[in-house]
Order: sequence, then C-alpha cells, then structure tokens
Amino acid sequence: MQRINVFVKKDWYYNLVDNQGVNKSMFNPPMYNLQIHLYKGIDNKIEFCIRNNDRKSVDCEGKTFTLTIINPKLNKKLVKVLEVVDDYKGVFKTLITEAEMRDFEPATYEASVVYADDETGDETMLYSSINYDPVFHITVEDGFREVYKPSVVLNPEDFLHNFYVSKDDGQRYDYWESSNIKADENDYHTAAITVVDKFIGKVVMEGSMEVDPTQDENNWFEIDSYEWDETNASEGETIQFNRQVNCLWVRFKYLVKAINQPTGKVKEILYRN
Repeated sequence: MQRINVFVKKDWYYNLVDNQGVNKSMFNPPMYNLQIHLYKGIDNKIEFCIRNNDRKSVDCEGKTFTLTIINPKLNKKLVKVLEVVDDYKGVFKTLITEAEMRDFEPATYEASVVYADDETGDETMLYSSINYDPVFHITVEDGFREVYKPSVVLNPEDFLHNFYVSKDDGQRYDYWESSNIKADENDYHTAAITVVDKFIGKVVMEGSMEVDPTQDENNWFEIDSYEWDETNASEGETIQFNRQVNCLWVRFKYLVKAINQPTGKVKEILYRN
C-alpha cells in the first residue's frame, strides 16, 4: 500500500509586535519574515513567536492570544485561541484541523493576531510587517507536500554473521545480515551502498510480506542486488537501489565467497522508504 508523507508546517515563526507608542524612526520596525502556507486535507500546525521591536522575546504571561482568519467567500471568520508553548519566551501554537480547512478554497486570506490582558480584558492588536500593518496573509493550497525523511544509516560491521555451502559450486559463502527494518511509509525503497578497498562480493536488499518474519530464507525475497568481482572491484564506489515493491519489512545482506575473502569491505548502507 502506498502512503503519502504529509508535510505539516511545524516551524513557522512570526514576529508579531505591538506598537510601543515610540517614534517609529527611533527603533527597529517589526519584521514579517515568512508567509504561512496551509494545506487542505490535513491538519496544519502553526507556531508564533512574539517579539518586541528589537527582535527579543516578550514575556506574555497573563495574556491570551487569538488568531483570526477572514473567509470573505463564506462571510465568516475562523477564530483560534493560541495554545501556550512558553509564555515567558512568547511562543504559542495552534492547530487548524482538516475539517476546518474544508471551508477554505485554495486562495490567499487575510489574518491577524490580537492579545487580551487576562485581568482587564483589554485587547491589543499585534503588527506583522515593516509598515505596521496588523494584517498578514495565509495561502491555502490544495493537496499535500512531502516532508523530507532522513535515511536510515546501517553500519555493516554490526550485521549478524552466518555462512552456507552452495549446492551449485560446493563453495562456502559467508554472509552478514542487517536487522529487520519496518517498511512503513510507501512502496518506494531507495538505498545507497558504499564499498571500499576493492570489495569482492554481493550486496542484496530483501523484502518480506510476513507480519513477523524470521531469519528463514522462505520469509524473504530479493528486491535488488549488485555484485563485485575481480573485473569491477573498486577502491571506492557507491551504487544505488531504487525499486517500487510492496513489502512490510526490509533487510540487507552482503555475501563473500570464502576463497575470495578480500581486504575490501562494505563501508555503509543508507536506506530510505
């Protein structure tokens, strides 16, 4: 089953600063540094960082912050009370759910943030741009964006060693197997294998559809492989596997014929799913 990595915005920071009543030419104006992008079909998380005119954190204890997004097509507002992350440092967040996003067509919308003093109830508008405009813009896009996912780094020196005698040529083959890796994202499997010092042998990427596979070879099938011999051995080389196949688990194995025990080795395997 193919799954999609949804790109959830986690690190948007906005300098939303109130006017301190000082001559604007005497200090730095507020800075609107990024534009918010929201995506239909998913939950969207936004984080706000409240700064003063010197870009320093503001102690927001005893204040309630509210985000308002105007939807002119439906003549309605989406109002979200921001959740405190760290009121001493002025960090707040909110979650706009997939259900709330259904009312917004792909377009650009106006938004603003105000805070209310918890004791007096007095509200103050925050500013979001160099011209002290309290309104900033949120762009709604249709669909998802994929999030970058780092590779799993495998150290072949940690692989489990075993061996077998081939029925075909009667030779002993030593092999090393990685631990099982859960293939839980999609059906694309990419790997980069680096060998050094004229490695002679074979590297295999295997998959399994078993829920809890054992080391039994019947539980596994080959996804891709590459072999080095005396004719193509290299001082250093990185090859790639890139296959689309359904499986629940992935593991890696490299094999060396006993009579060809080389000084070379498999240095590193990077895997991404």
